[in-house]
Formats: sequence, structure tokens, C-alpha cells
Amino acid sequence: QNGVGAKNRSEGRVPERRRRGRPTTDAGFGMRQRLVDACWQGLLDASAGGPGVTVATICAEADCTPPTLYHHFATLDELKLTTCRQAFQEWADSLAKVIGREPDPAVRLHLRGQAYVTWGADHPAAYRALFLMPQAENADPSPGPGFDPLVADLSLVLDRDPADPAVTTAAFAHWSAVHGLTSLVIASPSLTAPRWEPVLTYLSRALLLGAGDLPPTSP
Repeated sequence: QNGVGAKNRSEGRVPERRRRGRPTTDAGFGMRQRLVDACWQGLLDASAGGPGVTVATICAEADCTPPTLYHHFATLDELKLTTCRQAFQEWADSLAKVIGREPDPAVRLHLRGQAYVTWGADHPAAYRALFLMPQAENADPSPGPGFDPLVADLSLVLDRDPADPAVTTAAFAHWSAVHGLTSLVIASPSLTAPRWEPVLTYLSRALLLGAGDLPPTSP
């Protein structure tokens, strides 16, 4: 169990703030951020088979009492949602950083797919926490901050309006394919980049070719 905890603290955004143990009071992120960090650590542990996220586990990790938690968050679900929103945004920012200012939308699609699978392979517990664990009942139903840039690039590649439902269909198809490949890479560490990158290229080309079967844009 200790080995799992130590590994989890190298996942996702956690190492930027603390590598081991509880955050200290002079960490500069405040109690609210300490609670978010503690919740994220709990989600990482749970994704690797550890105990679930509870008020007790969060307070133990953040070194505070339940009244302190409820001073900053009305419910445990609110804390979980805040934590996941922050983690999703930082994940999306990491993909955007890889894509940079590449002007070609088709190249951006491929770079985004590469960055997605690479991030999942490098941060398996974080990926499971964000994409493979059940979400709270009151979670935001929208796809998240990484979806709109995908839609925008596909609309340019397909020469369609971003609001066209067919573009949304294509975007979900791309996301589903890359998510499936990432999940497979996480489950099978022997699938290293030299093996999965050709698969990603094949999937991307097949999906773009299949876009010709999408229904025509309504007049």
C-alpha cells in the first residue's frame, strides 16, 4: 500500500505542489487548495484500488478537521467536482502546450492524439481518476475543456460549421478512438510509443476518411 501511495504522488499535477506527505502550512496554496490536493490524492489512490474518498481521508491528508472542510466546500461532492474541474483544466492545458501554435488543423489533430496517449501512459492513475472512474451524479455533463479545441480543428479539416452536429459526432468518434487506445496502453505497458503511434496514425486516417459518410450539412 505504501508503494502505491508513493507512486500516486508522482501522478498528474501532484508533483508540482508536493511530492510526499501532507502539504505544509507555508506551501503558499491556502487551505482550500490543500483540500483540493488532498482530494486529488484520494482520487489517485482510489483509482489504483485504494480506499474511497471520504471526509475522514481528506481531512487526514490535509491535516485539518471536518468543520474546516465544510467551511470551504458545502459538500464532499462539491470538493470532488472542484478537484476534477481543476485537474481536467490542467490536463487540457498540458495538451495545448504540446500542440503550441501549429497552424495546420490536421497536424493539430495528430499532435493532440499523441499528447493524449502519452499523458495517459505517463500518468496512468491520474488518467483512471479522470476518465475511467464513475463521476458524481451532479457532475458537469459537458465533455470538458479539451473537447472544444478538438471540435474546432475538425470543423476546419472537414470544412463544416463547428455547430454542425456532424462535427460533434466526428469529435466524439476521435475521442472514443484515442481514449480506447490510451486505455489499452495503460492496461498493457508493453505497448510503448513505437507500437502505439502507428495505430494512432491509422485510427486518425480512418476516422477522417469515414467523415465522408457523415450526413450533409443542413441548408
